[in-house]
Amino acid sequence: MKKILFILCLLLNVHANEASYNDIDSGSIKKLQKNTLFGSSKIIDLSSNGKFLVMGSLGGNIVIMDIEKNSLISLLKTTLNDITSIALSKDMTTIIAGDLKGQVEVWNLPKKTLVRKIDGHTQEITSVSISDDNSRIMTASKHEMTKLWNLKTGQLIITPISLELPIDYDPSAYLCTHLSGSNAFSFTHAQRWIDIFDAKSGKNKGKVTIFDETLDPNHRYITTHLPFINHRAIEFTADGKNVILSTMDEDTLCKDCEKGIEMCIKTFDISSNALKYKIPLRGFLPVLTLSKDGKHGVFIDQYIDRVNGKSKMIALLKRFEIDSGKIVDSHVLLDEWTRFGHTRQMDFKILREISEGKYLTLAQDGGIDIWDLTNLNITNKGK
Repeated sequence: MKKILFILCLLLNVHANEASYNDIDSGSIKKLQKNTLFGSSKIIDLSSNGKFLVMGSLGGNIVIMDIEKNSLISLLKTTLNDITSIALSKDMTTIIAGDLKGQVEVWNLPKKTLVRKIDGHTQEITSVSISDDNSRIMTASKHEMTKLWNLKTGQLIITPISLELPIDYDPSAYLCTHLSGSNAFSFTHAQRWIDIFDAKSGKNKGKVTIFDETLDPNHRYITTHLPFINHRAIEFTADGKNVILSTMDEDTLCKDCEKGIEMCIKTFDISSNALKYKIPLRGFLPVLTLSKDGKHGVFIDQYIDRVNGKSKMIALLKRFEIDSGKIVDSHVLLDEWTRFGHTRQMDFKILREISEGKYLTLAQDGGIDIWDLTNLNITNKGK
């Protein structure tokens, strides 16, 4: 494992568009590190080729890192407040960033210049996403609906209306967006379905039901148990056919809500709104990603194993076939008893494939690591 601790730092109000590591005070790095990454995965995006990391920061900086060289490429000083969501286009030419006050900026990455500002929200930006062809962007903010924009002109196309609201709808729930192919998706962690819109017109196309609302009304619901938070546990396949996420397993629900509720990975067919399969999890809400070849889903099953009165933190990286749900291999990322005090805190925030067999993770403590599967212990292959 190659460990990278270039932890975000770079959060000082640098007045130039670019900076070097020498410009940054190490004491400030340690002080701001936890506040920068703790509890959020929306302020980081990875380039499509797995080589570059784009990060938003407190104070409105956009940081571009070279993962392979572990070096700073650029630090862009925006006019934004604290950045709360960021997205990098697939062709790596455009960065979209939103902030705590509802402002959105579009940046040209090669030229390192501000293209335009987008005004349409008044609350914290909770999600931004860019279409594959760079023609549309979708934004969402706290207490407000999602909005679909023309990226080239900055003009609002439409404010898609959710198909329906849950019985216990919480208007403060964080809205998330995703643009993929001809579809646009909108959802919150307190919703039991995903709304689908046309990516160009914003017109409603239906929904994917991820959780049966006809279950015992006592289960409407403990929000922290609900399925996906901040994009870390939901993925849409590039072909537009499937959505994969981690959620509660409704088969384990009990009437009094006092017993343990198990988690699982579910894969749905988007066109038919049908569950294809589910994979039981031993631990709690995992991070989730898809392999670049489009054939495998990858997640980290993290849990506490208790043996002879002692607690042991375990994190296993597991890969499964998207078509069948079959687990193909399992690798040990974390095992507290063999890490000699260097254990990452549990609850990974981000998992992304950099290249075949290499994965980037963002941990609870703000540390960013790259894991090479060829150097990790393998367990339970094919089980």
